[in-house]
Amino acid sequence: MVVFFLITVIISIIILLFILYHNYQQEQNQFHEREMNLRKTITDIKEKQNVLNNQIKLSEEFNANYQKSRTTLAQSIYDMNVELLSNHFQKKEN
Repeated sequence: MVVFFLITVIISIIILLFILYHNYQQEQNQFHEREMNLRKTITDIKEKQNVLNNQIKLSEEFNANYQKSRTTLAQSIYDMNVELLSNHFQKKEN
């Protein structure tokens, strides 16, 4: 009777260990899956950040070039107006 009880307890412990090990493996697989998803998300965010940084850089370069062009154009218009007015006043004097 005692032997039967011990065998039952041992079998129960073995079954319990098997179940615990199986659950551990499942949780470990789920953890690795979540970890891989998180790594992919981080990689995607870094790529998007790089794209946005490049866009900001291009925008800053465009603004700098735009300001230079605008300054050059304004100076050219001013010089042209000075020349036209000086020509206009020279013609009136003659």
